Amino acid sequence: MALTVPEASPGRLRGIAPPAVGLLVSGLVIAGLATAARLTTSANRPTDIVTALHSAAGIAFIVAGALAGLRRPRNRVGLLMSFVGVTWFIVDLQFTPSTIAFTVGNLLGIIYNGFLAYLVLAFPSGRLQRAADRVIVAAVFVWMLLGNLLTETFFAPPPGPSITPHILLVAHADAIQNRVANGVQFSVNMLVGSLVLVLLLGHWRSASHLGRRALAPAIWASFPILAVVFGLNLVNLVSSPDWLKASLPVLTPLGLLTLPLAFLIGLVRTRLSRLSVGPLVVELQEAPGQGTLRDALARALDDPSLAIAYRVPGDAGWVDADGATVALPEEQGVRSFTLLERGGRTVAALVHDRVLDDDPALIASVSAAASLALENERLEAEVFLRYLLAAGVHPFQVFRDRAAAF
Repeated sequence: MALTVPEASPGRLRGIAPPAVGLLVSGLVIAGLATAARLTTSANRPTDIVTALHSAAGIAFIVAGALAGLRRPRNRVGLLMSFVGVTWFIVDLQFTPSTIAFTVGNLLGIIYNGFLAYLVLAFPSGRLQRAADRVIVAAVFVWMLLGNLLTETFFAPPPGPSITPHILLVAHADAIQNRVANGVQFSVNMLVGSLVLVLLLGHWRSASHLGRRALAPAIWASFPILAVVFGLNLVNLVSSPDWLKASLPVLTPLGLLTLPLAFLIGLVRTRLSRLSVGPLVVELQEAPGQGTLRDALARALDDPSLAIAYRVPGDAGWVDADGATVALPEEQGVRSFTLLERGGRTVAALVHDRVLDDDPALIASVSAAASLALENERLEAEVFLRYLLAAGVHPFQVFRDRAAAF
C-alpha cells in the first residue's frame, strides 16, 4: 500500500468508525445478558468470582476491539477482537431454561477459538498473509464446529438426572464411546493450538525489527493462552486433581485477558511514539541536510532501513541522494512507500517497512515534517541558483570546482 501525504495533517487520515461503536454497544448488551443468565440460573450456577472473571474477559476483548476500530478503522484487528469477545459469551446460552438455547450454547460455545486463532495469526495487520495461516484458521473453525457436533450428536453421554436441558440433536449415546470421542477431541484441540503457536513463532523469526515490535502483544499473550488451551484439555484427557479442575474456570479468563491488555499497552506505546514528531521538526530546522533528514526520519519512525527516493523533475523516475536510480517497492512485500507532496506535486517518497502502514497517523505526521524539510531544501537551492546567476557565475563552474577539491 502506498500512502500519499500532501501538505497533510494526521487528522485527515483518521475516520469515524460506526461499526466499531455498534459492536461495542451490542457487545456490552450481550455481555450483560450473559452475566444475568449466569447469575440467575438454577442449574450448575458458577461462583460469583468465576462469573465476574468470565464477563471481564469478554468485555475486555469487546472494548479493546472498539478502541482499535476507532483508532485504525481500516485495520481488521479491532473487528476480530470484537468477534472474539461477542462469541466468548455464546457458551452462556447453556444457563438459560430454553432447550434450543442450551443446544446452541453447547455446540457453538467454543467457536470463539476460531476467531482467536484468526486474530493471533493476522496480528497486527488484521490480514492473513500466508497460505499456511489461512489453512490453519479454516481448520480451527471447521474443527470447532465439526468436532463438537460429532461428539455431542453421535457419541453423546447417556442422559443424567441433571435438571439442565439436554442437547436436542443427540442421535446416539454411549458412555464409553463418548470418552473415546472426547479424548480425540481434546487431543486435536491441543495439536491445533500448538500449530497456531508454531506459525506465530515463524512470523516472529521472519519479521523485521518493526515487525517484531508490532507482533510483541500477540507473542507474549500467546503463551498464557496456549497454557489455558492445554490446561482445559488435559484435565479432561487425564486424571487430574479436583483443585486443578476447580481452578480452571478462574485461570481461563485470566489467560485470555492477556491479549486485549497487551494490545492496549501497544496502543499507548504507539501513541507515545508519535511524540517524536515534535523533536523531529526542531531537529530538521536546526540541522538541515539530506543525510540529517534520512537519519532523523529513521529515528522518528524507528526504522533503520528507511530510504528517501527523490522524484526526477520532468520524469517518472526516482533517484536516491547520490543520483542512483531507485525502484519503489511492489504492492506485495515487506517494504512499502509513502509519497510526499508539496504544492500539489510529488517531490519524493519515503521507502519504509510495511508495518508502518498500520499506523497511518504516525507515518502521516513524520511525512508532513519530511515534506516541509524537502521544500525548504528546494527553496534554498533555488535561492542559491539565483544568486549564482546574478553574480555571473555558471552553476556548472561551482560543481566543477567542488569536484576538483576532492
